[in-house]
Formats: sequence, structure tokens, C-alpha cells
Amino acid sequence: MASRRVSIHLPDRMRPILDLREGEEDNEGMSQRIAAIIDRYSQVIARSCPAFTRGEWCCILDACNGWVNWAEAGETLMLGIAAEVSDAIELNGLNEKWDLSAEQGRDLVKRLGALSSAETMAVIERIERFWRRCDLDTDEAMSAAGIVPFQGSSETDQSMAEFAAGLANKHNVKAVVLWEFPETDHAAWIATGMGDLSYAEYQQRLRQVELRLIRDGHQVERCAATVREMLECLRDNELNNDPEGRSAAAAILWGAATT
Repeated sequence: MASRRVSIHLPDRMRPILDLREGEEDNEGMSQRIAAIIDRYSQVIARSCPAFTRGEWCCILDACNGWVNWAEAGETLMLGIAAEVSDAIELNGLNEKWDLSAEQGRDLVKRLGALSSAETMAVIERIERFWRRCDLDTDEAMSAAGIVPFQGSSETDQSMAEFAAGLANKHNVKAVVLWEFPETDHAAWIATGMGDLSYAEYQQRLRQVELRLIRDGHQVERCAATVREMLECLRDNELNNDPEGRSAAAAILWGAATT
């Protein structure tokens, strides 16, 4: 893919983060290092976002309006989300605006304060992306910012999450592994009897199951594999082409890719 040359201003305090050795500080070396950091950062924030309902997200976004921006130091942002939301709830009753009870508001602040560094940064990134799109409808801006609210009312998602977690325990796997196939394989997925949802519906279901598992305290990993790779794994390991067989195969494929 063709690259477009751009110029950036890199503050001196950021140079040590790049950890460039002598001879690597030319434009090409610095560009490759920055690109690698951005790519890794994007993976962290994509995989680490905690589960919040729409009301909880709206409360977080509202409380942090104008606070999360490019000029704010990363350390300040990492330490401040729970405090911002707490103040907004205690001083302005922001929880009521977004249909959260007092208990739900306190629970939200508690969960924000317990986030890992990766989870906190994932939330911060989404807050900033949301407010850069404040000209859009709320739900449109949330979607564009990568926010997928947790929908706790789906019995199907709950049963699928419980099923996946149960299989992880059964097979003594440290993480719950969810299989994700590429959109180009959607027709093959249907033809082999694996499902009948549209690809968009499949992605939404996958994300909701993932969020429920995260909310329940499970470590979740995605196994990216084609339908052909899945079928081959099922065959090689004498597994049935059913939800339990595919979950076991996903764990096998994920384990092979991470060892």
C-alpha cells in the first residue's frame, strides 16, 4: 500500500520513548518506529475496551466533555476519569440525566477506578474520538468513535457467553477464545452450516458476547482464522462442526498462533 509522506513535530520529551539507537534517527528509521508504535497502540485500544451500557457511556462522555484533548498530558488523563465522573455525579447529579440510579452511578465510578492502564487508555481514546465528532448524532458519533455499548438484555448473548466460558473451563484454557472469520468468507460460513446472520449482525453478536465475558471478569481473545482453516482444524482434531467443536478449534488455532 502506498504511503503518504507527512511532517510531524516530535517534542523532545517523546524522543526517548522511540528508543532509537545511533544510526536509526534518519527519517526512514524514525518513520518505521513511529508507525510500529501506532500500530501496536491501535491493537491495545481495540482489544482492551471495558464493557459499559449506553447510559454509562453517555455519563462518561458527558462528564469528560472538554477534559480529554490532545494538549492534556497522558499521565493526567490516566488518573482522572473516575474523578471526573465522580464529581459530575456528586455535584451535578449526572447519573440521573442518563437514567442511572445512585447505586449504578457509584458502581460506575468504582469500575472506572479499577480499570487497568490499557482499559483506561481505550476509554480515553474513545472519549476524544467521540467529542471530535460532536456534530453528529450521539449514536452515530459513538459508533464512529468505536464505542459499542453493552446490551445486557440479550438472553442469546448471555447464553453464548456462558457457553464459551464453560468450554474454556472444561478444556482448561486460560482465556475464552472467540473465532472471527473475514468478511470475504461470509458465504462459505453460511454454506458450511455455521450460521445464517449477515456479516454485520455476526460482528455485532460477537462484540456483545465479548463485552459480556469481559464484564463477567473473563480474559477474552479473538482467533482470526478463515473458514477453511477452521474446517481443517475441526477435521485434524476430529471435532464436530458445531458450536462446541468450533470453540475448541478456535482455542487450538489461537494457541498455535501465540506459541
